[in-house]
Amino acid sequence: MNGMRPRSKDHGMSSVGTSEDGEESSSMHDEEDEERLMVEMLSTVKSPQVAEMNSRSALLHWPPLVLECRHLELGVTESDLRYEVLLSDKGKEGKYKSIYNGIALSCRIQDLRPGTEYSVCVQVHLEELHWPGGIQGSASEPTTFTTPACEPDQPQLPKVMQRNRTSLQLRWNAPVDNGSPITQYILECDEGRGAGFVEVYKAKGKQHNLTKLQASTVYRFRLAAVNEFGRSIYSDIVQTSTSGSPPGPPVSPVLKEASVTKLHLSWQKRVVDEDYTLQMDDRESGHGFLPVYNGRETHYVCQGLRRHSEYKFRLRAHNEEGPSRWSDEVCYRTLPDRPAPPPRPNVKGRIHAQNFKIKWEPPNDRGGADITTYILELNRGSGYEPMYMGPDTECQCDRLTPGTTYQLRVSCISAGGRSESSEPCTVTTEAVCPGKCPPPWVQGKPRATTFSLKWGYPEYDGGAPLSEFEVEMKCPLDSSQRHVYQGKETECVVTDLSPGQTYSFQVRAYNRVGVGYLENLFTVLTQN
Repeated sequence: MNGMRPRSKDHGMSSVGTSEDGEESSSMHDEEDEERLMVEMLSTVKSPQVAEMNSRSALLHWPPLVLECRHLELGVTESDLRYEVLLSDKGKEGKYKSIYNGIALSCRIQDLRPGTEYSVCVQVHLEELHWPGGIQGSASEPTTFTTPACEPDQPQLPKVMQRNRTSLQLRWNAPVDNGSPITQYILECDEGRGAGFVEVYKAKGKQHNLTKLQASTVYRFRLAAVNEFGRSIYSDIVQTSTSGSPPGPPVSPVLKEASVTKLHLSWQKRVVDEDYTLQMDDRESGHGFLPVYNGRETHYVCQGLRRHSEYKFRLRAHNEEGPSRWSDEVCYRTLPDRPAPPPRPNVKGRIHAQNFKIKWEPPNDRGGADITTYILELNRGSGYEPMYMGPDTECQCDRLTPGTTYQLRVSCISAGGRSESSEPCTVTTEAVCPGKCPPPWVQGKPRATTFSLKWGYPEYDGGAPLSEFEVEMKCPLDSSQRHVYQGKETECVVTDLSPGQTYSFQVRAYNRVGVGYLENLFTVLTQN
């Protein structure tokens, strides 16, 4: 490419197969000369120069490599060259690492250490695309520069070495000085009184004893280092406290949430508290108070408890000085569960035509609480309606229809909620005699000795199917009564009558219980 003579393996093999030994040797010498020429040219790169520099970065630039005509004849251009920047912080003879590789003639080095001497050089490469196998020249002479010093790095947290009731001893390690010796340390303290941080130490030493402090008091500290270029940023804050007496008894734990099998308790955290012990007394177990939690959290969920049961709790706080006294005891109760459905209700006593008494038993599982209310529902055929609501386990069902089938079910309510309904109980009231039949009427025109009589069904069948009808007639001559019809039909023909006489008729119906009433008198006048 670009006029560069090809150096493929195929070309080399062809030369070996068709030339004499002298010609082959001459070709190999030409290639070695060309490569030596290129290496010499790549090695003429100038040392990089530092254009800009601060404590943590430096801008380098270098002149481009000058190509002569003989190099151009080999097909090499300036765009084919790659510049690699090598950096060492161990002196000129130290180990170098590559920090840049590209075609640019400058680069900015980041993340340098302040007050540190560095050596940097440039090496030029000709890639394999433009020269088989790729070649590189020797690195330039190193350029040495030293980054400016600056303020120290952020110190680490001071460590508390000793403490008692009125004094604290703090110690710390020196941070990186960034090229300038640390001249002093600044230790500041916040006593928590609203005054903020106050300087308590300013010297070159790396430890300090604070005296005349308050017992059982929390103090906060931060540290900065200073050199001739300024002060570092402050360290993270360390918090500690002087020794003292064990903490006083904590406030009793409070109930945050209760469920059927859980109690969620919480308590207040005080500055002097480090961890806590929560104990529970299950009176039914008979073991007294037993620990259920030890740790630093300010809440705990007691699980696996019995429903609607009472438990006692007490709390103790701990710090380095020892445990506190126990808090006052408190009692909390788990919630009751929903009761189970009651058993199927049953009829108590005799079933009457318009009433009966129903009774039921409490559920086998009351959910841990007493049943306060029972709800009896009656289904007349169009859905369940409340019939009774109260604490009793029996109820008188009145104003019912004879011979009618009803369904009844019962549910119950406790502090845990309302249960599902029981299985239904089916009850059929006793039937009664049929009601009154409407007055009969004459079908057609009465004749002198006969006519056709017709009637309708009674207004109420008594809750049982009608079996037959009975028609009675009152004679006008002797006021006697006689049956003129008995059967299932609703009409009959009356015969053997006297002309010009008035006859009275009554109809009544029968069912399996008995006979209805004879009412609604109807009179008929026969023709002359």
